[in-house]
Amino acid sequence: MVVERKSIEQLGIIVLDGSGSMKEPDSSGEAKAASADRAAQDLIKRLQQSIKKDNFFISVITYDDKAILRLKPTQVTNITLIPSFDPLEGHGGQTNIGGALQMAYEVAQGFLSEESFFERCVVIVLMTDGKHNTGQNPNTVVSEIKKSELPIMIATVGFGRTDDIDVGLLEEIASTTRSDKGEQKMFKLTNNPEELRNFFLASVTTSFALG
Repeated sequence: MVVERKSIEQLGIIVLDGSGSMKEPDSSGEAKAASADRAAQDLIKRLQQSIKKDNFFISVITYDDKAILRLKPTQVTNITLIPSFDPLEGHGGQTNIGGALQMAYEVAQGFLSEESFFERCVVIVLMTDGKHNTGQNPNTVVSEIKKSELPIMIATVGFGRTDDIDVGLLEEIASTTRSDKGEQKMFKLTNNPEELRNFFLASVTTSFALG
């Protein structure tokens, strides 16, 4: 049996939109909020089954015009009972993408500043079904993240109808990965809950050093 040696600790910060429009159905006919909740829960379960499960930490933030930290950075192997992350709980207002990113950045800074025997990095995965319409400017927050030169990547997913989503903003703030296949934005546009789940997993397992 081959034992995977731990070389890095990677935090995935899942940021779920809890604005009022998340009550509307996705392509499966279920409320987008319920599908987003299950996608976050499924991500934890799938990481727990990975041969590199010891490498991964997860944090969850939900937001509307305000952001709430629902799960502080926790190693997936230490999550024995996976809670609900219903993004409408405590929310239902407008869409403050900048404020949500600011909280994610602060969580990332805290994780990266902790002492560890291993190299650490962070992937922020922001989901929205709409457009930024209140609070901090998302571009300003992303600019601060880039200037910090900390090992933080940003993945974005528009979950819902294309006409309702600021596709340009999500593409602009998403990080770019580079491989032998060329450059690719960490961005997805979908209304399908299965594709949302797969994007969460693909984004969190995309790393600076996991390979």
